[in-house]
Amino acid sequence: LVLDTGDHVSGESEEDIRRFFEAKFNASDDRSWPGTDTIGILTQYAAGLFIWAITVVNFVTQKGDRALRLKRVLENMAKVGDKDYIGSLYAQILLASSTDLESEERNGVSLVLASLVLLEEELPREALLELLAPKGLESRSLPSIEAAIASLKSVIVTDEEDNYLRVCHKSLSDFLLDEDRVQTSVKKLHDDPSDRQSLLETFSLS
Repeated sequence: LVLDTGDHVSGESEEDIRRFFEAKFNASDDRSWPGTDTIGILTQYAAGLFIWAITVVNFVTQKGDRALRLKRVLENMAKVGDKDYIGSLYAQILLASSTDLESEERNGVSLVLASLVLLEEELPREALLELLAPKGLESRSLPSIEAAIASLKSVIVTDEEDNYLRVCHKSLSDFLLDEDRVQTSVKKLHDDPSDRQSLLETFSLS
């Protein structure tokens, strides 16, 4: 099976992703937000990767200012020179989910990601909560783990009943286990060196 990605994307793959963006954003013409030009740019950045397109849609359509979120995606993708668009997108989402968290909550993000990535299987929500915040453990609270899970909803998939959790795609696991990619992406997107090391420790699982 050959996947058309990067510089070898077929016209059919591009058109499928374009239609996906149009459907999810209800953008039927240039009068509809975000406009056909922006849809075209997003399609180009996707480079044939549907997981990139899906992750962008999940991130942009969360509660909040969708126009601002999309603007941030486009600005940050423009900074990417090595075409690691999926890694840069994951870094942006993880930064957005963690930058304003307290240290205990940020530690919770790291623990949730490590549990889902390193165990390589979906986990029952209750089992994950019990594993990471067992009763009697004063140094780690249940609300901090629940807040971490909520902040990662763009890259964590749940079943219909919200009982099981898993990472959205193997490409996220590959990114988090590659220290060089994590460092490169975070450095490009996060300008504050005083906070950068803490964020790198949160995300890098290698």
